[in-house]
Amino acid sequence: MDGPREETSLLAFLSVLLRHRRTLAITSAIGALILAVTSANEARRYEARASFIARGSRSASQAPTLLQQLGLAAGAGIDASQTTVFYSELVRSRTILGPVSKQSYTVVTDSGTVRGTLASFHGLGDRRPEVGASLMMKELLRNVATNVSSRTGIVVVTVQSIEPQLASQIAANILAGISEYSASRRRIDAVAERGFVEGLLAESLGRLRAAEEQLGAFRELNRDYENSVQLRLQNDRLSRTVGMEQEIYTRLAAAYEQARIEAVRELSPITIVEPPETPVTPETGTAVRKTLLGLIAGLFVGIILAFVQERMRETRAAPTPALAEFRRERAGAFGRFASLRWPTS
Repeated sequence: MDGPREETSLLAFLSVLLRHRRTLAITSAIGALILAVTSANEARRYEARASFIARGSRSASQAPTLLQQLGLAAGAGIDASQTTVFYSELVRSRTILGPVSKQSYTVVTDSGTVRGTLASFHGLGDRRPEVGASLMMKELLRNVATNVSSRTGIVVVTVQSIEPQLASQIAANILAGISEYSASRRRIDAVAERGFVEGLLAESLGRLRAAEEQLGAFRELNRDYENSVQLRLQNDRLSRTVGMEQEIYTRLAAAYEQARIEAVRELSPITIVEPPETPVTPETGTAVRKTLLGLIAGLFVGIILAFVQERMRETRAAPTPALAEFRRERAGAFGRFASLRWPTS
């Protein structure tokens, strides 16, 4: 005979939890206590916050716009390196965090001023340089986070560290690294664009001079071209060619001058919205989150134990097959015994 069928309705589920509420309370308390003690034993973390916004695309985008109009640069003008998503990913890249981890930091304590790298502050100074750098990269990746506002385009950088001064200095170095990297990229792009536009400008000047010479030679040979319909039409065609080449040359000359300015300008490609400040109090949100996580984990463990205990109780209450067979045989024997007719005197 099979055991009683397990009820799966919500009411049955709640009734099981209610019967084993003490188990649930004990496991939840134990889980919360374990993670709360673990969080308390960990080093206190201080969080520094900074934010910036990337400047818009360079005004030298006149050149890509002109090239698009001329059909020479399909798809130009879309620069992924100017998007907020790019800057958000760049903050946590090895390009930025690598140099940040190797810079020197200063912490002022009651006993004096301490200077050193992040590896030395985290007790990794005795490791090999490559090992210490790798461990610090992992540490920075755990403690550096970004958030992008889709409405304003502001990139928020948060940095956690064991020392409040380290947190603010790391955030400042990240912003400096972002600015330096972006400025270098823009200068390289501007120099390349200047060279490209310079070549187009030289070609345009050659075509313009050739068109002007053709028009001048035509008018020199045909001084009375206005008296002939065919000569007048040819003069108009040559004049239109000169005008078109003149317009192209003028636009390319303006784009070239703008590219020259962009190649030497020192304007920072990002604008600091909120500079990093040294935090005063440690973060408590992590300990609270870990305590709640322990509470939830303990609750799930308690639910599992409650159903295990419920199954064990049902198994003990249900008769085994051998016992059920014995009871049936015993009942049959008593029935046969009762049905016997004893002789009467």
